[in-house]
Amino acid sequence: MNWDEVKGNWKIFTGRAKEQWGRLTDDDLTQIGGHWDQFVGKIQEAYGVTKEEAVEQVSQWMENLTSHNNTERGSRAYGTHWTHDMESELRRGVNSLEQCVHAKPLSTLATALGTGIVLGMFLARR
Repeated sequence: MNWDEVKGNWKIFTGRAKEQWGRLTDDDLTQIGGHWDQFVGKIQEAYGVTKEEAVEQVSQWMENLTSHNNTERGSRAYGTHWTHDMESELRRGVNSLEQCVHAKPLSTLATALGTGIVLGMFLARR
C-alpha cells in the first residue's frame, strides 16, 4: 500500500490512525486530510518525538496496513473479511454521493424526483 491509497481513502484510514495514535483528535485527523507532512507533524506535536521518529512510526503503520491488507486478501477466499470490504465500499459510495449532493443539489433533487415518478408509475401499473 502506498500513501496515495491512504490519502485517497483518508476518511476510512482515520479510524486506524486513531487506534494507533490516540492522542490525535478527530479535528487533527480532519485537518490532516491525508497529507503526509501534516500527519507526521501532528504526531510530532502530540507525542513530542522527532521528525525521524514520527516518519518511522508512520512507515511502520503503513507496513502494518499492507500486511493487514495482504492477510485480508488471503483469507477473502474463505469469506472471513467480506464485511470489512463491503463497509469500505459503502463508505466510499456514501462519500461520493455526499459530494455530488453538495456540488449539485438541484440536479440531485431533480434526479430523485424523476426516479420517484418513474417508480410510482411502474408500481401503479401492477
